[in-house]
Amino acid sequence: MSLTPAPRKRKRFLSTMAEPWRTLTILMLVVVPGVLASFALTMGIMIVAENLGTPMDFNQAFNTVIVLIISLIFLPMAQAGAYRWTWHTDRKMADGVSIGDLPDFGSEPTDPPPHVQRPLKRKLYYAALYCLCIGLLIAIYAPLPHREAIARLIDRLSFGRRSAWSLIQIMMGLVPSLLMMAALLVPAERMRKRQGQLASSAQQRLEYQAHTNWLGSLAIAFGMASLLSFVFGMCVRAYL
Repeated sequence: MSLTPAPRKRKRFLSTMAEPWRTLTILMLVVVPGVLASFALTMGIMIVAENLGTPMDFNQAFNTVIVLIISLIFLPMAQAGAYRWTWHTDRKMADGVSIGDLPDFGSEPTDPPPHVQRPLKRKLYYAALYCLCIGLLIAIYAPLPHREAIARLIDRLSFGRRSAWSLIQIMMGLVPSLLMMAALLVPAERMRKRQGQLASSAQQRLEYQAHTNWLGSLAIAFGMASLLSFVFGMCVRAYL
């Protein structure tokens, strides 16, 4: 089974510009239009809600925009990064590195994952999973009262600010990630055993590894998006 990375096809954006000017330029190109667009979307949501007879205050509308940005932009980016890092650690372990000696997430550069052909049925399955994750994030975190109920529960269970932050990380990041991982990977493993792929060809094992890495990466990204959505929502309620 080959874990050879796919060939690099794209050059870095603004590759001729020296650091840190390249990073600053990219931030300006992304952050400034992003902030303006976020406020424009917030006002648009407030106007639409008013016309529909369900008035929405600025905090609720802005929080909805934040959740939409996290769901539609951050989630796929985080999933792609986690997928790439998962293959990176797989290559490390294939080279003899033990699990305890693996590098921390994002601590070193990675090669692209190997190219694996995906049939249309699997692509549709992945798209449906994305829609499910996006729907869950919006349903749970877009309404501010949901966030306030969770915050009250955390206040009752914690013993101070430090323990509250630890509890937030566990409840809003780790637990959603583990639940999603179990919901996605356990059926995939059962399907593999039913199809008798334990003694399959190297290409089939590569395809299955790519499939499980993709599902696991989506679960990790879902936990990250869940934690971010909760934290940003609390900031909206506290500071706006």
